[in-house]
Amino acid sequence: SWYMGAQGADFLIDPSYTGAVHITGQLIGHAKTTPVFSGSNSSSSTIVIPSGSAQPYWRFWDGEMSFAQSGCYVLTLGSDGENDEVTIYVHSGGPPPG
Repeated sequence: SWYMGAQGADFLIDPSYTGAVHITGQLIGHAKTTPVFSGSNSSSSTIVIPSGSAQPYWRFWDGEMSFAQSGCYVLTLGSDGENDEVTIYVHSGGPPPG
């Protein structure tokens, strides 16, 4: 579960994968409603994690995600012609304390 207000988010890339990863998202049924990503290598509605060399360390994106509307969103993680999708539910309002 997620909440509409900005919250910290991390995306981790396994060290065995060296290609770039593009992350986008949209509200199911409303393609024009997208999450807002804030952080390095992001342009509001897209995150690009650049390619890297094989190494023993995970690559990552560390920033914030926020949403203008509650509902089910699909985040698409694209890499070298393959896409994986993650569905998250966004609740209205901010997260509860604690």
